[in-house]
Amino acid sequence: MRKTILKYSCTFMILILSYVLLGQVTSAIPRSLIEENSRKSAQYLLGKEQCADIKIEDTFYKKEYIFNYTNALMLNTAYSIDSTKPLESFMLARKNYVPEVTEIWNQDTQYGLVSASNWNYQNQTGEYYYITHKDQDIVVKESFEYARYWHGYLAILRPVLTLFSYPTIEILSRIVFVLLVISCTYLMWKKINKTAAILFLLSFVVMNSFYTASSINEVTCFMIMLCSNLYILLRYQKTKQMPLVFFVIGSITNYLDLLTLPLLTFAMPVCIYFLLKEKEGIKAKESIITYIKLGIAWGAGYGLTWVAKWILVDILCNRNILEVAMKQIIYRTGSKEGNVIFSYSYVIGNNMKFLGNEALYATGFVALAILLMGIIKNKKYPRKDKINVVQLAVYLITSVLPFIWYFALKNHSAIHARFTHRLFLIFIFAFWIVLAKMWGIDNLKKDKIRE
Repeated sequence: MRKTILKYSCTFMILILSYVLLGQVTSAIPRSLIEENSRKSAQYLLGKEQCADIKIEDTFYKKEYIFNYTNALMLNTAYSIDSTKPLESFMLARKNYVPEVTEIWNQDTQYGLVSASNWNYQNQTGEYYYITHKDQDIVVKESFEYARYWHGYLAILRPVLTLFSYPTIEILSRIVFVLLVISCTYLMWKKINKTAAILFLLSFVVMNSFYTASSINEVTCFMIMLCSNLYILLRYQKTKQMPLVFFVIGSITNYLDLLTLPLLTFAMPVCIYFLLKEKEGIKAKESIITYIKLGIAWGAGYGLTWVAKWILVDILCNRNILEVAMKQIIYRTGSKEGNVIFSYSYVIGNNMKFLGNEALYATGFVALAILLMGIIKNKKYPRKDKINVVQLAVYLITSVLPFIWYFALKNHSAIHARFTHRLFLIFIFAFWIVLAKMWGIDNLKKDKIRE
């Protein structure tokens, strides 16, 4: 037990030190090196509109909502770093900060970010445009801190902005995303079975998940999830401490993400892991215990990393972020926004609205196809060989995780349904896996499941 605690403690300390060092080093990049690409990025996001925080685009089978609000915020934060004070700038994560222009500094609060008083509405894209185009008639003199998050994406985004503007970053993001999905699918085909690989790929198609690569905000957790999948697929037999791996995954998720879709980085990799373990043999009851351990490890990595950021900001920057963060948690897990009360049914309905009927129909169609293939193969319901219900439990539990998330974070899930609806990817994939196992089309004859 002592060795385990020591191992996790050392890993955690190394991670936190690495996060701070990485953030400080990349924050030392002079603004002049990203100035031109920042201006191009701001112009691209704003387009022809004065407020383009949300864009609606028709894709090949359903409408997609691009949440430029947070994309502009992330780019704004990257631009607003003061390279003469890299550590402070990274820890406080200000937006709208231009040393020779800024006159008012606003600290982080328990509520969401607001825009400068130049506008009486949220206008993140407008703010980003005008701080990068200081020759325009609108001058933004108010800066806002967003210190409750790590903003670890800055360690990637700032160096990339020295080379590319946002349109190119979008293209590169899409290429990397597609390559990662293809790699995961290929390895699942080779190491698990073709059914799991096909269902994995289909879940991305049905959810239109490839489109998330257009948003640096939404794609972050997808990238972490896909990279985690690849690591598990390649290293699971050589990794003796899988809970420690999930601890690191949870920590990295908190470092890079802004509370968009963190659940993805646990749910999808854990499904991949158990699909692999079934190939080499795992007791049904043992799988439940392991599942709980992996969940606790991921949650500990995620939560402790977040708390560490609050403490560091309080110590290094003399803020009161720990108290602010506690109030923010109460706010986000509540069911109110002003005078509006969000019921659980409203939260689910709002997320399903953005999911779209097309995705629901496609999910049902694939489920029906699984059923028909099972009937053709087995001639009768459900399958000829015995399957342990406990063995399905890990996938059944995983399939309901998005609904638990929506219940636990009603306020957040209701307000940000434009991207939180993408958590349905977890439900779809896990649900299909359960059906495939029940109907005997998952190649389980090759597996070594023990009662």
